Amino acid sequence: MLLGVIWHDFINEEIWQVLKDYKNPAIDFKKMNVYLIHKIKDVLPNVF
Repeated sequence: MLLGVIWHDFINEEIWQVLKDYKNPAIDFKKMNVYLIHKIKDVLPNVF
């Protein structure tokens, strides 16, 4: 559940800036989700 909340917040808060900075890039959300999950597990190893 925590991973889903973090993913939702990331998309809501950061996606507009990414689209603006990179001029409407093609985004592979599946790869982005996998990367985000791995990064969260690296940063919060005591939770997972």
